[in-house]
Amino acid sequence: MIATFDRRTQGRSLTQDPQPVRASAFGLRFCCPLTVRRFILPRFRSIFALALLAFASSALAADPAKLSHAGLGKLLKEAGYNSEDNGLTYAVPVGNKEGWIVDVMLDFTKDDSCLLVIFNGGKLPKSFDQAMLVKMLQENDGTADPYFGLTKDGMITLSYSIDNRGLTADRVKQAITAVSDYAAKKAALWQTSKWPAAK
Repeated sequence: MIATFDRRTQGRSLTQDPQPVRASAFGLRFCCPLTVRRFILPRFRSIFALALLAFASSALAADPAKLSHAGLGKLLKEAGYNSEDNGLTYAVPVGNKEGWIVDVMLDFTKDDSCLLVIFNGGKLPKSFDQAMLVKMLQENDGTADPYFGLTKDGMITLSYSIDNRGLTADRVKQAITAVSDYAAKKAALWQTSKWPAAK
């Protein structure tokens, strides 16, 4: 049983009604504290948590320090590149120290936290010496960027990852140059046409 204040009797009465009584403009009946703890407070906490999450998400989405796809296009133009906008990525032909023209692709990670500069080295052949693949991947030991990798469909990649915060044209150009120069320097590792056949 719970005790309620009844304005009609101006006193306390005992009732078998387990439901809390609502406040009115004409009088106030006291809600059971247990009901407040069990039902009302948890709902307020959930609403507050959802509101906080929505606010944080909107603040992150509006983070001016993060570069957008359109912003990347402007930076590439500012850096002097004639890039091709493919909708989700940018393709950039780059000349390097070896006289090569290397095509690199620029894309953001799914959460837009990083910008990836990627060189596509071609697909693995059906038959090749596994030792060559191991040798290429071992080149990553002790180095951060650029680094060799393989996609799910067997494509060789050379990637450079940059934190997507406060990026400048010079910083993006530095990453693109690093990838194109490294691709030329390590051509013997990723050019599968020069790999020996499987033993």
